Amino acid sequence: MNRVVMSVMGLGTLFVFMVGCNDGVANAPCNVSGKVTYKGAPVTGGNMTFWCKEGGSYSATLDASGKYTTANLPAGAAVVSVETESTNPNRKTDTYSGGKSKVGQSDSGAPKKMTASPMPDYAKKSVITYVKIPAKYGKNDSPLTTTLKSGSNKADFDLVD
Repeated sequence: MNRVVMSVMGLGTLFVFMVGCNDGVANAPCNVSGKVTYKGAPVTGGNMTFWCKEGGSYSATLDASGKYTTANLPAGAAVVSVETESTNPNRKTDTYSGGKSKVGQSDSGAPKKMTASPMPDYAKKSVITYVKIPAKYGKNDSPLTTTLKSGSNKADFDLVD
């Protein structure tokens, strides 16, 4: 009985070792981080998508300093798109109303009272602002590309007109 247990444990250990040693494997997981700038200034909000040649798309969010990070992408070539319209305060959005009341009113017709929560000091330093970038970067055939290798990768992108 001990031999069987030891054999199974030995095979399990070997399996874990083999999975952990994935250098050089084409589809090994990749982590990528970097910074996105437009004309040298940080793109202070928006979303990125890595369109991997091996298949699939992987997202990352830009922070207030233009930095991003994402994990578990496949190794290989990828097209990268960047969109900032989601941070545009003037973008038109659809509004839906499920009840009889008008927007800003309760069902009784009285105005809804809403108070804003104060913004904490740490959040004031990282306010996302809209940066308009050329539309060509927001598509899955963007001119931005990168090649990812297993492990950690750094990919910075400076957008131009």
